[in-house]
Amino acid sequence: MDYTDNIQLGIMKTKETQIKSGEECKDLIRFLGAYDAAILGLAAQAILDKYGEDGYNTIKNAMYRKGELDAKELKEHGVTFKSFREFGMFFGSSLNGVVNSIISPKQKMEIVSENEVVLTHTDCIRCREWGKLGLSNEMAMKLCDLYFGSFEAYLREIFPDIRVVKEKLIPRGDDVCRIVFRK
Repeated sequence: MDYTDNIQLGIMKTKETQIKSGEECKDLIRFLGAYDAAILGLAAQAILDKYGEDGYNTIKNAMYRKGELDAKELKEHGVTFKSFREFGMFFGSSLNGVVNSIISPKQKMEIVSENEVVLTHTDCIRCREWGKLGLSNEMAMKLCDLYFGSFEAYLREIFPDIRVVKEKLIPRGDDVCRIVFRK
């Protein structure tokens, strides 16, 4: 078999694995969300075990930096708090919002006022995955901080006056995650 045959075989295999329905697409997104959570959970636990808090803080700083870099790109496109509220960049009608609604279907975004948005999750695929892996609630809190760290850095870069308040968190023992965004 030569190079051309290998390329042809790869194309045929790609065609065979096409997603055939919307439900298959949702299943794939759920799988990727759980997979992503598992990788971060196991990697962060291994780094914490080997390097302690210094290792964890290195990961946290990298996540914050990624959020800042993403935000700088979006700022060039004129993102405002109004667009954040109306289109729900991460949990509304945007592509990220659609993906997040599949990963966490039991979430609700409530626009309380022009300056306040509340996000409530009654179920979290990431927390479920971390529980399956046997990670402690304390570790789940650290992992939530990593996920939110990137997001908070992102928000602060675009909206310097926004405050993010984690009123309730499932790994803390609450029945829901309730995150308040105030301008």
